[in-house]
Amino acid sequence: MPAQLSDKYHQEIDENGFTVIKGLLTPSQISEYLKYSQELVNRARSGSWPYVRLNGKQFPPWDKPTDKPDIWGITHLMHPKWGQKTSDKFQEIYSSSELTNVVKDILQTEELTMELFNMLINPTIQDFELAWHRDDIKNTATSEEEMAILKMDAYAGAQFNLALTHDENLIVVPKSHKRVRTEEERSKLKFEQISEQLIVVLEPGDCVFYNPNILHRATYSTKRERVCLHGCYGAHSDIGKDRARLVLQHGVGDWIDELKPVNSAMKEMSDRLKFIAHEMKGKELGYSLDG
Repeated sequence: MPAQLSDKYHQEIDENGFTVIKGLLTPSQISEYLKYSQELVNRARSGSWPYVRLNGKQFPPWDKPTDKPDIWGITHLMHPKWGQKTSDKFQEIYSSSELTNVVKDILQTEELTMELFNMLINPTIQDFELAWHRDDIKNTATSEEEMAILKMDAYAGAQFNLALTHDENLIVVPKSHKRVRTEEERSKLKFEQISEQLIVVLEPGDCVFYNPNILHRATYSTKRERVCLHGCYGAHSDIGKDRARLVLQHGVGDWIDELKPVNSAMKEMSDRLKFIAHEMKGKELGYSLDG
């Protein structure tokens, strides 16, 4: 473990499964990224961006959007097809020290791998909810299967929600990332309230990092604007291979070779993802969850 790395956020996630950082972005950064984000939202809502998360479907694969889709997410914020200016802008925040220093603390490594960078937004036609889930464990898993996955490379990756507007969408069960589900949790597979659940409330500029296998779900209301940057990072590529399905199921491997890194940090992270994507090319990885 590198001596120079703090382990504050690592310890908080190890104990609770998540950690909230207040004011990660400055007011000027929030304003800047809201402006860029709104341009992407308008394009995606018009049906002209093919990589969106459609209302009514929780997990990939998603169908192609209609002319004016009702969507709750926009995928691939760093994709070159947005145009280099937009790709660069989102690469800058993804590779920024504000985010990467926290991730290095959480994963206890200086070597990070690029994974996903998306946006979560409010639908406009019908409210939507994600059911209770862990990101890489099916609800049909037995307790033994569940525990085996929970123990495997718990710090191979870190996931985050970075709010640009007031955000109270993510619901988690603290400390559930290190144990199998209770009988109550196994019986509540949809949108029911679970004992000890907690709504994560973020103000603009706040960020929550969490273990992707904490028991969690989310709500998406048409009545409340949501603009939330959502993504994840992996540790170095040797460990990152264990996350290949979780990451590559979203299609990032299809365009990683086209990415023009905006800085050295972005190049190092994207090169590690390229290595994994090339090694896994042609292999049927499937999807982590159904629904």
